[in-house]
Amino acid sequence: MNKNKRNKVLIWSSSVSDLFEGKAYGIAVQLYFWAQAFVDNGWDVQTLTKGKSIVRGGIRLNKYIHWGKLEIIHEWLSIFWKLLTYRPKLLISRGADRVVYPLATIAHWFGVKYVLFGASDVNFEPGKELITGGMHNRLLWQKAIKKTQYIIVQNAYQQNTLKNNFNKDSLILFNIWGAKDGISNRSRQTDVVWVANFRRLKRAEWFLHAAMAMPEYDFTFVGGPSDKEHNYYEDIKEKANTIGNLHFLGGKSFIETNSIVSRSRLLCCTSTFEGFPNTFLQAWSNNVPVVSTVNPSDLITKYQLGKVVESEEGFQQQIRHLLQDESIYRTLQLCIGDYFAANHSSKVNFNKLLKYIDIV
Repeated sequence: MNKNKRNKVLIWSSSVSDLFEGKAYGIAVQLYFWAQAFVDNGWDVQTLTKGKSIVRGGIRLNKYIHWGKLEIIHEWLSIFWKLLTYRPKLLISRGADRVVYPLATIAHWFGVKYVLFGASDVNFEPGKELITGGMHNRLLWQKAIKKTQYIIVQNAYQQNTLKNNFNKDSLILFNIWGAKDGISNRSRQTDVVWVANFRRLKRAEWFLHAAMAMPEYDFTFVGGPSDKEHNYYEDIKEKANTIGNLHFLGGKSFIETNSIVSRSRLLCCTSTFEGFPNTFLQAWSNNVPVVSTVNPSDLITKYQLGKVVESEEGFQQQIRHLLQDESIYRTLQLCIGDYFAANHSSKVNFNKLLKYIDIV
């Protein structure tokens, strides 16, 4: 195929670059998998990086320089210039950000199809959005949703809140997965693992208390501090280091985290809310059940992918139950294998996306 005739997609984020540098978080993981899906299907793929421009895995990372206090002006100018010079067929971003407003606006000027991928459940609930900056950033985000034609959501809850609060239709696409970490030694590393950035809404203390209550099992914390809650990270770390069966590993790269999860028996989520945690896909891709306080689109209960809990007491009970009852554990593993193959294929979801935005 003539390179100049290839379809072009621009992913407006530096998250893919972050993943290459070892920083694993939800948006980075998903945008990387989508970028790779486009590459695998013959598209020319460009995205942003804070470092030097480079090509990695067929993805072209272009250096993006921030302008500090003038950044909001720079966002408009840089988006305009990039669409003018690159001429992509498709523009993509993910998560709540004021930059969605100029992305949606300028894409419309150029006749470029723009797709917004939702992230956290609260981002379509006015006043509750997880967005940095002041009220003006939140208002720009809300205006941007109304201007965006194509929106991808992760679960039925996001789809309903988007419709109820903004009268916008959307397509549900479950997060995709395509990790190949080359693990050959699958011997168990830990019994129970918790993976997340340390924020109070993640309720890491539930996991800490569970480790204290079950000294016969090994528990492992994986995750780094959030920018604004470093004290919470240090507090949990200090307490964890006093518990003999609890291992506090801190932040790990995406590949390292996948290796740890793959050699665990259970993955735990103790968050007050989530969108669709990528850690669930890390677990299910390795046939590891979850014990979770969140249940996106009721998938865990509907497909028997683990256990859903509402209280800290129930959290501990289900961990103990699954670790002790081998028959139930094996049944969950069989269900996970069937579900994962049918719902999280990058190829299947890539085709669904192109059909939704009417690109052949």
